[in-house]
Amino acid sequence: MNKLKIINLALILFLSGICFTISAAQNTLVPINEYSEASEYILLNQYRAAADVFDKFIQQNPHEPAGPLLKAAALHYRSIDYDDTSFDEEYKGLLDTAEKLARMKIRADNNDLWARYFYYSARSLKAAWAVTNGKFISGIAQGKSGARGMSRILQDDDEFYDAYLMTGSYRFWKSIATVSVHWLPFFGDNCEEGIAEVETAITHGKLNGPLTNTVLLEMLIVYDLDKAIILGEEMLRQYPSCRLFAWQLGEAYKRAGRFDNAVRVLTDIAGSFSNDSVDDGSGPLRCWWKLAVLCKSLGKKEQCRYYCEKIAKIGKNKSVYNRQRRRIEGAREMLEELKHDS
Repeated sequence: MNKLKIINLALILFLSGICFTISAAQNTLVPINEYSEASEYILLNQYRAAADVFDKFIQQNPHEPAGPLLKAAALHYRSIDYDDTSFDEEYKGLLDTAEKLARMKIRADNNDLWARYFYYSARSLKAAWAVTNGKFISGIAQGKSGARGMSRILQDDDEFYDAYLMTGSYRFWKSIATVSVHWLPFFGDNCEEGIAEVETAITHGKLNGPLTNTVLLEMLIVYDLDKAIILGEEMLRQYPSCRLFAWQLGEAYKRAGRFDNAVRVLTDIAGSFSNDSVDDGSGPLRCWWKLAVLCKSLGKKEQCRYYCEKIAKIGKNKSVYNRQRRRIEGAREMLEELKHDS
């Protein structure tokens, strides 16, 4: 399971909607305006601006868990787009802070559902980070704890629709992970149910917006490629600058063997990175790698050679090589294989 799939189990963040105020009984702040503003920046690949929104909220509300939690999610989206793990320590520190602040609010009022929501969101994101970094046992335990916490929120209020995003994601990926033992009575196939819960959260949740579709897209890419492509195309029509949706649509096309479509989307992504001062060349390289792998699988030798040569050229950059060594070496190996096949 790749990083995006794993971590998207926890992503119930960056949502937009109308501004509302939590009642005195539930005084945890839910910064909807900040969600909306940051979401717009993310959809334009402006991750620093999105993080700045939450830095301002943190400065003004230092005791609220939403700020560090949402800034962590902004860093996550950035790391996915740029394939950059340099913010991992800051990411983990923000989640630790969010969990601590939420726990303090829960101790003061266990009926504060938003405090509980942010607490279990932080635990779920920490679980994803742990699994991604090889700490499987602790990560799985935290992830399970997060999903159960969201379920308890729904037991207290079955119209707290935002929590369905986490419960649905967990239900879906657990089913995918245990697909070989679905015949056992306690390991049923709950993929459809999980997808339905995520769709419920997207449709009815107070904290849901376009970025939430990245969660649904990752499910559909492994479960129903046709639906993934339809959704990915629609999201990219609505947000043509968003590389997050473009990466997912390109992956769906690649898996479906739709060569021309994959070339079009991934070439567009590479072009977007060429105008991005933050990228060091790794962005286009990852696009060419996906296309090289697709060409190899389809027996398109000349096209495979073309993309591998582009990778090798970019890979001469030392910083790119250090970050993309696996892909660069893989392209070199494919070029050697192609020489022998000539």
